[in-house]
Amino acid sequence: IGAFYQTRIIRTGIYTVIPFCVIFASMTWEFLSQKFKNNSFAKYLIQSVICISLTSFFWTTMTVIISASLLSENTQAKTKTNKAEAPKVVACTSEQVMVELKQLKKGHVLSDLNTSTALLVHTHHSVEGASYHRNAESILNVFDFLEGSIEEAKNIADNRSADYVVICRKPFLNQKNDALSLLYAIGENKLPEWLQWVSKPNASLAVLKIVR
Repeated sequence: IGAFYQTRIIRTGIYTVIPFCVIFASMTWEFLSQKFKNNSFAKYLIQSVICISLTSFFWTTMTVIISASLLSENTQAKTKTNKAEAPKVVACTSEQVMVELKQLKKGHVLSDLNTSTALLVHTHHSVEGASYHRNAESILNVFDFLEGSIEEAKNIADNRSADYVVICRKPFLNQKNDALSLLYAIGENKLPEWLQWVSKPNASLAVLKIVR
């Protein structure tokens, strides 16, 4: 059941379920031995099917098949939706909007978590934290940097030796933020002296350089 939710459960869960699989296989064998006393072929065939269904290979294969099927359905649904929609807007996480970033000297980036993932894929920069990141301190640094005070943001940038700030205008800079936060300052183009624009202030992906 866990495998259907997340394939990697097999890697750790298999060791805890082996005893239960052995017990279940033993119980089914006793049941089949009683039910098919005079038919060894049926008894062995059914037991073989049961044992195969208890292996990690079986569940991994089933997970891949089901996942592929769901992915195909989602892709088809998105294709139909896109055809019916107005002209496509380039997303902040697309490679197209990261041309400027690719041209900048390699550095450490403080960015919103979803955009950070795309930065790792499309650029040569490192990031403080991303949406899949398991380093709790780095994730908290990102939140505190964007939503904390200007002074707190400056301290985090210095402590992490950050070189750039990259933020997707939607939804972060196009909403009402705390007037004392860095998000508000960037969204309103009221930058502190330690930040300067690399991208245009109204670009969909805000790119700024940290000045020291």
